[in-house]
Amino acid sequence: MQSQMLRFGPLSNHALHIVIDMQKMFAEPGNFYCDGLQAIVPVIANIARNKIQSTVFTRFLPHQINKPPASPWQAHYHQWLTADFGQLPPEQYDLVEPLDQLSHPDNTINKNTYSVFESQAFQGILDKQRPDTLIFSGVKTNYCVLACVLASVDRDYRTLVVTDAVAGSSDQTQHAVLDTLLPRFIHQIELVTADTLLQSWKSDS
Repeated sequence: MQSQMLRFGPLSNHALHIVIDMQKMFAEPGNFYCDGLQAIVPVIANIARNKIQSTVFTRFLPHQINKPPASPWQAHYHQWLTADFGQLPPEQYDLVEPLDQLSHPDNTINKNTYSVFESQAFQGILDKQRPDTLIFSGVKTNYCVLACVLASVDRDYRTLVVTDAVAGSSDQTQHAVLDTLLPRFIHQIELVTADTLLQSWKSDS
């Protein structure tokens, strides 16, 4: 699934780690539960603590629909997100422990779509930090993580996915993305374990 070395060499101190949607609603039994989330929490926390100045967290929040659905995307929100996702208690949108202790308003981005690149706040972070590499962890591998990764590729960033720090809707979808889909992007996407990532990432300076 990945080699023991980064294909394109060590990372600079201009890389940015993006933790996708590690929220309570995906960690607790219910319509949005992600079975593999708890296993990746300590892995993500270790990366974030080592690179806290280079880590950004995202939260997927409800999008308000005030008119009947006029497109497949609006219909998706109207039927699923408004009825279920939008009715969750507010604390369900919070990040899980201990990631909530590592986040603050300046490094946490709220988004209403799968890809964080649709967020003006995220674009502001990119404009300010000017990273050369984007590193992705979080959930779900087959939805928001995948959308963010492909958007990163389209914007010509060096793009990494930390394979032991992402979790999908099921084992089947997890393996489909990590073992079949992403390896086809041999020039654009690097699959790496957390240990190899930290060994290959230069110290902050």
